[in-house]
Amino acid sequence: DGLKDVYTRAFPLLKLFNYPAVIALVGTWLNVPNGQMVDYDNTPLARDHFVTWDEVRDMQRSGLIEVATHAYNLHRGIIANPQGNTEPAAITRFYANGRYESDNEYLARIRNDLSSSSQLIARQTGKAPRILVWPYGRSNLAGQQIARELGMSITFTLEDGATSGKTPLIRTHRYLVEN
Repeated sequence: DGLKDVYTRAFPLLKLFNYPAVIALVGTWLNVPNGQMVDYDNTPLARDHFVTWDEVRDMQRSGLIEVATHAYNLHRGIIANPQGNTEPAAITRFYANGRYESDNEYLARIRNDLSSSSQLIARQTGKAPRILVWPYGRSNLAGQQIARELGMSITFTLEDGATSGKTPLIRTHRYLVEN
């Protein structure tokens, strides 16, 4: 998610053991100006709890860190039905004003978001991401196809189990490490 501890805690260990890793950044969170608050999954968190672009570039220069996108503004829930339930933005047709988002509107929203994130990372690091880590580990075939078209042929889910040689790169498993 681009939290600061990837730079202050994990990165020193990766360097010590010469171990490569992927970090996944949420565009809207890193675009919040210093001194302001990030809406971190409905929890206000100060911008300084996240890495800076200078820190991202430092990690990338090490050759140990590959920068992936975690989307631009899909790491949130959106209204999914008339009852007001929320679902992950990457897989849900938005419901507003008595109607659901059309297929074309949905596809355009996903394409615009992933493209914006890829462009932001490319502008800040000099390299467009080839990896997408799906927010909440959730994706669908349409989103996977858009990711491929935008040059992100590897995507990570939160599906249970180890990734094997038979696992498609577009649905690579990952384990959520917390605390």
